[in-house]
Amino acid sequence: MAYPTHGECANFRDGRCLLLGVEVDPNGPACPNFTPRSAPIPTAPSPPSELWRIKRELEELRWNLRLLEMRLKRLKSMRASP
Repeated sequence: MAYPTHGECANFRDGRCLLLGVEVDPNGPACPNFTPRSAPIPTAPSPPSELWRIKRELEELRWNLRLLEMRLKRLKSMRASP
C-alpha cells in the first residue's frame, strides 16, 4: 500500500509545509494534516452557478480557518514554553 507524501499534499509548496512553516522532504511520508491536492477544476463553457461559487467560497473559508487554527496552536505552544 502506498502512503501519501508531503509532495502530494495541498499544504506543500516549494519544499515547505505551509501549515507548520517548516521545510519537509517532498518524498517523505505525509503528516496527519495531509490534505490531498484537489483535482483541477474543469473549465465550463458557461459561467459557474451561484451554488458552485458558494461552495468554492466555503472551501476557501475552511482552508483559512484550518490555517489560522494551526498558527494559533503554534503560538500557544510557543507562549507556554519557558
